[in-house]
Amino acid sequence: MSQNVKEYHGHPNYTLVYGILVALLGLSYLSDFIEAPIFAMTLLFGTAFIKAWLVISNFMHLKYEHWVMWLIPGSGVACLIILYVLVFPDAQLVGLWHEMVLMPY
Repeated sequence: MSQNVKEYHGHPNYTLVYGILVALLGLSYLSDFIEAPIFAMTLLFGTAFIKAWLVISNFMHLKYEHWVMWLIPGSGVACLIILYVLVFPDAQLVGLWHEMVLMPY
């Protein structure tokens, strides 16, 4: 009977995780003031990835699960990477269009 019972792993420090999430939110907000669009986009998607990992691993308790359970949120991360690859060139063209057409002087 004791072989089938898993050990209690405890709860993560939710306050610490929440504080990190708020700090990353502030960092995402500050990326709006960065003039380099490549760095700003990389910072936005990087913080989004870290925030998603924190929520998935701590609030959904997936860091204690079998590796197969990571395939479900892993597919979301794969979609995030595909979105980054597809959106990034378009964001660069919009910035270039803004500089050339709207503010030519």
